[in-house]
Amino acid sequence: MRLQTKVLLILATLFILYLVISFAATRWVFGPVLVRGEQEIARINVKRSLAALRSEMQHLQRLTRNWSHSDETYTFVQNRNRRYIIGNLSESTLDENRLNLVLFLGKGGKVVWSYLGDSGERPLRLPEIPMEQWPTNHPLLSFADLEQMHSGVILTSHGPLIVSSSPILTGKGHGRGSDRHRRQQYGFR
Repeated sequence: MRLQTKVLLILATLFILYLVISFAATRWVFGPVLVRGEQEIARINVKRSLAALRSEMQHLQRLTRNWSHSDETYTFVQNRNRRYIIGNLSESTLDENRLNLVLFLGKGGKVVWSYLGDSGERPLRLPEIPMEQWPTNHPLLSFADLEQMHSGVILTSHGPLIVSSSPILTGKGHGRGSDRHRRQQYGFR
């Protein structure tokens, strides 16, 4: 056998041996380290996402509480005062608070006032959200006491919808027994 052939065989063998060792080292030594690293990154990202969701939900709950525990809101749900809409529910106020959907519900789950923003280039439609009448036994409308609030996430055709609901009360926290007015506010981000 010629020297040139022997050298090529030795180089080819060394190259294949190098590939096998590299593959084995990557697979059994570095692989578990990389997987643990990816899992840790995923865990951190999930925590960050949950913290952002909690923050958005708290913001929405504060808005819900502020609007629902107000003499003006209580009166508005009863008489649909136009000045309340102009002073409290202007499009700039809703945009400033990044709200795409707001509903005020009166007695029996009837929608008293609603705002449904747009998704940029076209009007927003949410078939999952009743825009005229809500069932009175809906979980967002079932309050054990006047101070209770509900919040969470509803999956819609446009993606997750952060929701918050609270009974509408006077500024002193009073409501009218069985005639309690309820308000639903939805934030869509």
